[in-house]
Amino acid sequence: MLKMSREVLDWICQQIPGLSKSPLSGRPSIDKRKVVAGIF
Repeated sequence: MLKMSREVLDWICQQIPGLSKSPLSGRPSIDKRKVVAGIF
């Protein structure tokens, strides 16, 4: 399985806008790096 380099992962995470936090949500915020690394 191929892995992304740290630089590519950083670049992709910078391109994805941050999510606004819902005041009613009790969920913790997501770690974009983990999500992107899991998808790719």
